[in-house]
Amino acid sequence: MSIVSLNPPQKLTFDFKDGANVEEKLTITNTTNTPVAFKVKTTAPRSYLVRPSADLLPQGGSMDVTIILQPGSLCDTNGNRIVDPTTHRFLVQAVGTEAGRTQNLSKEDWVALPKSTIQEFKLAVADKPEASDSLQKRYDELVNYIFKLEQETIQLQEKVKSLRACSPQGQYQLWHIILAMVVAAAMIQAVGFMR
Repeated sequence: MSIVSLNPPQKLTFDFKDGANVEEKLTITNTTNTPVAFKVKTTAPRSYLVRPSADLLPQGGSMDVTIILQPGSLCDTNGNRIVDPTTHRFLVQAVGTEAGRTQNLSKEDWVALPKSTIQEFKLAVADKPEASDSLQKRYDELVNYIFKLEQETIQLQEKVKSLRACSPQGQYQLWHIILAMVVAAAMIQAVGFMR
């Protein structure tokens, strides 16, 4: 039986395309009636900041571990990706401790433990699928577009109301249209005459 449960249980999914705040949360929960010590290791320790990387969970307690990708750790100075982050792995080690323990295990305590008492949980690293990103982006764009269309529709309806209010019958009279055509023709003639 596992002494801790992990969420997510098998894979940490990062949005490596974001570039700015690339982080993931790992929740570790103690499933026993005694305190459990844990530590989180990675195959790429220079690429990630793990906080806390080790701690003591009280019985039934849980803790969020924040895993942050260090800026520039995947790219060269020109911004070209030189490392495939999906080859990275994380390892959570957990061990039950004596009841009443309140302090975490030291490095020496971990070294002295028999390997058979330590439970290990391996986590893969995955890149967030682009399809869901682009789908969410397209959805957001459509929502914004619809909002703009609704605003424009409201403005146009208000203009129509104000134009109808100006006309006694709410419509343009025939003489309005004829007058507009005469004025337009006169202006065209005037422009041609000035050349």
